[in-house]
Amino acid sequence: MSGALTSVPKPWSRALAIVVGICLLGLALAGLMILLGRDRTDLGQLNIFYYLYSHYEPVTLVLVLLLTALVHRSLLRQPAMPPLVEALNRWWPKLSPSGWLFALAAMVLVVSWGGAHWVYQRFPFSMDEYTVLFQARILASGQFTAPLPEAWRDLGTALAPIFTSYLPESGSWVSNYLPLYALMLVPFVRLGDPSLLNPLLAAATLFVLVGIARKLWPERRDGHIVCVVLLAASPQFLITAMSGYSMPAHLFFNLLWLWLYIREDRFGWLLAPWVGLVAMGLHAFVPHALFAIPFLLRIVLRRKWWIATYFASVYLIASALWISCQRFVNPTTDNFVKEHFGLPGLMEVMNLGANLAQIVAWQPLAVSVLVCLGLMRWKEQPAIVRDLAWSALLTLVFYLSLVTGAWQGHGWGARYIFAVLGNLVLLAVPGWYALKQMIGHSRASMFVVVAVGFALLAQLPLRAVQVFSVIRPFAATQQYLATLPDPLIVVPAGAVWYGQDIVRNDPFLTNTPRLLALHRLTPPRIQQLQAEGPVRLLTADELVELGMFRTRPRPRPR
Repeated sequence: MSGALTSVPKPWSRALAIVVGICLLGLALAGLMILLGRDRTDLGQLNIFYYLYSHYEPVTLVLVLLLTALVHRSLLRQPAMPPLVEALNRWWPKLSPSGWLFALAAMVLVVSWGGAHWVYQRFPFSMDEYTVLFQARILASGQFTAPLPEAWRDLGTALAPIFTSYLPESGSWVSNYLPLYALMLVPFVRLGDPSLLNPLLAAATLFVLVGIARKLWPERRDGHIVCVVLLAASPQFLITAMSGYSMPAHLFFNLLWLWLYIREDRFGWLLAPWVGLVAMGLHAFVPHALFAIPFLLRIVLRRKWWIATYFASVYLIASALWISCQRFVNPTTDNFVKEHFGLPGLMEVMNLGANLAQIVAWQPLAVSVLVCLGLMRWKEQPAIVRDLAWSALLTLVFYLSLVTGAWQGHGWGARYIFAVLGNLVLLAVPGWYALKQMIGHSRASMFVVVAVGFALLAQLPLRAVQVFSVIRPFAATQQYLATLPDPLIVVPAGAVWYGQDIVRNDPFLTNTPRLLALHRLTPPRIQQLQAEGPVRLLTADELVELGMFRTRPRPRPR
């Protein structure tokens, strides 16, 4: 193609304007968080979401703004495409139907598994990640709960990691999460490398995604490649695959469910709700429920009554099963629901804006722009594409607006929307076709190439450095504690930021030394322990030397 475009298409300008607006909003919110002191680490607040956002998002948001300006200024004014883009335009229609997919999957597997070792340091950073590993070790022993030796049962609460429960009636520990993701971890725990599961799930997700794209757009092969490449190049997708979160499993099973759903044959209808049952039991049932609701409503609207009845029956079984299981592993669930549900307030609105900015900052620019372009042609989209949008919107609104105090805590990117990342890249496909019509295939290809290149060569390395730097003090602390000869160590959890995360004991207390939370012990009990044998009282200075942030002691109530 030669010759610059004579005018800038209005949908293109609007899409870029939306991205710019979200980035500017995100920058303003980072400043507001700092102004309000939400990012402070010296007050002992559980505010890591605000800390990560205000410290790390502004840099990437500025880079995305610069890339947006460059694309808008240069792409449409190019009299001719660079030779690389022209070569790609000639080359990619000739790609082997399966060869490119296996190559991408291999790239995702290698990058995420390598990152799990070197970026993530094979360390379960958040207690969400540690808890599923804790439960996997219990399940690997053939048990559902871990009984404590009789001599340790009076210390069960002080020894218990966050998000686990000590059951005094049975003298055992149990994870507060649903068990299926932990069950998936069991073979990898036995192999000695739990960090391999998520890279494998991420690679497998690409195959399911391309199966969906081929079903939705059977004659448009370039769209299949675009959506899979955009997911494979997503920093959030790759970084989360390095982690120990259950989110890659949620994404995989949601897309597998969707692939079965859109088949619209007996095989798909028969298996889809059972895949849903598995998805609901991974660690919490809400991510799949939010994803599936619009598609289930579509079955009712189409008056497929026997299918609706079958799905309802299976999901009723699934709900009864997992709600009962949740009440067993976490008896406080009912109180949590009562305390945290309500209408959104000012902080929830701020969190919503921040997560919108994170969605843009953690994906290739092409995802945001193409989704906007596709949604601008809402009435032209088939029902399944509109349901993809409703599914993503429902997830976003539920987590970030309707839950009082909703913020994700630890996590990379907008963690709560990870289960619908597949929706976003599939919604980008209609935008890709719209962009080709507006500016031509070569320029549209160049835009995607530039966005993907920027994501892999700039966004991903930057995110990897950020993640490594955040995890390092916590990983170094655990490594340091493992070298101490003392059999018992009392951890001053309130003396450092997120100090409660330091208490990580093996479910069968095979670890040495064993860690006790200071705030869960009385002074007489500590004196008794010291009289019985060596006990080390860890100091805040030791932890600060390892990179942990010191907190100010809280004033005692009068």
